Amino acid sequence: MRILVINNNFFLRGGAERAFFDMIKILEKNGHEVAHFSSKTKNDYHSPWERYFVKYNELSDSSAFGIFEKTKIVSRIWYNFETRRNLRELIKEFRPQIAHLHNIFHHLSPSVIDELKKQGIPVVWTLHDYKMVSPSYDLSVRGNLWEENKNGKMHKCITHRCVYDSYLKSTVCVVENFLHRFLKTFDRVDQFISPSDFLISKYGEFGFKKKINKVVNPVLKRDVNLDLEPWKLGISHHKEGFLLYFGRLSFGKGVHDLIEAYAGIRTNMPLFIAGDGPERENLSLLARQFNVSDKVKFLGKLEYEKLFPIISRCKFVVMPSRLYENAPYGILETMSLGKPIVSSNLGGSREIIEKSGAGILFNAGDVEDLKAKLQYSIENIEELIDKGIKGRKFVEDYYNEETFYDNLMSIYNKLIRE
Repeated sequence: MRILVINNNFFLRGGAERAFFDMIKILEKNGHEVAHFSSKTKNDYHSPWERYFVKYNELSDSSAFGIFEKTKIVSRIWYNFETRRNLRELIKEFRPQIAHLHNIFHHLSPSVIDELKKQGIPVVWTLHDYKMVSPSYDLSVRGNLWEENKNGKMHKCITHRCVYDSYLKSTVCVVENFLHRFLKTFDRVDQFISPSDFLISKYGEFGFKKKINKVVNPVLKRDVNLDLEPWKLGISHHKEGFLLYFGRLSFGKGVHDLIEAYAGIRTNMPLFIAGDGPERENLSLLARQFNVSDKVKFLGKLEYEKLFPIISRCKFVVMPSRLYENAPYGILETMSLGKPIVSSNLGGSREIIEKSGAGILFNAGDVEDLKAKLQYSIENIEELIDKGIKGRKFVEDYYNEETFYDNLMSIYNKLIRE
């Protein structure tokens, strides 16, 4: 089968890209021809189809552009004609039987759907966030949950500056949402996919009418030496064990809550924090403020070759997010290594922990509850070990690549037949 896969980025930026590249690996492993379509950046992996990639819209620092360049960027966000032209040429050469979209907003734009349908190609779209129903793609504003634009109140995104804390960027994204609703762009997608029941239910709350099938992302076995001694990070010296957080260091991830809660518990085990992000310095200051800077160690951003051995040595992982995570790889990969989790009770995180029994939940944003759950976990570590074993079995049973591949092929074959 000839399959065209489409995503904004062709490098490993986050969980959406992890799902994207894992899907490509599984499809190629099973003998399918796969072509790629994306935008161009200096971080891209090599692709034999990169000559068709389109210009990347730099959105993070709009102050660097004049009014003419800003206008061009906005127009490409709303509807990217370069995307249509380049995609048309790729389709002529590759002749795909089906197309599978991941993240396309802002850089490629939903114009990809118009070109694919003009060419008569069935379209599958995996939803990784809430962008289709809210300009605030993770349903948060300034690190706090935000759902004020329900029931047709899209204008509140502008008044609340829901995108990058900016009136202008929020307005651009609201217009983008209205434009594609007016054009009925999303009605032309043949099948939507979600890795979690939570996202499906949340889309329903926002009035989304199209059917969404659940297909969980696979958790592939990584070629990692779990016997590696990560002594350079000072971890192997802590014989009593340690607690671990890994992921992005932004306010919505709840690491502030974790440091405050950790400062109030009784333990000799240090807390290790792996990752990077805009709150790195503030978190370091917070550790000093709570007099735990000698016990809280920041490891920086680590590739999985170094991160996985660290996960395998911790007592348990803490995931304190204040946001509606969809199907977080941090939780799934922790489970795949047989490690228990203390997690906030929101979104896809709660869904996975409740179904698997792989850990303990606390009320998101509640420092006292997190403190109590950390103390309980430390004092009842044998119970936590059992939860880690359950989590590993759950991932092996339900998040394996064979099940993912079979589910995907069932959808592809049905759409191609139709």
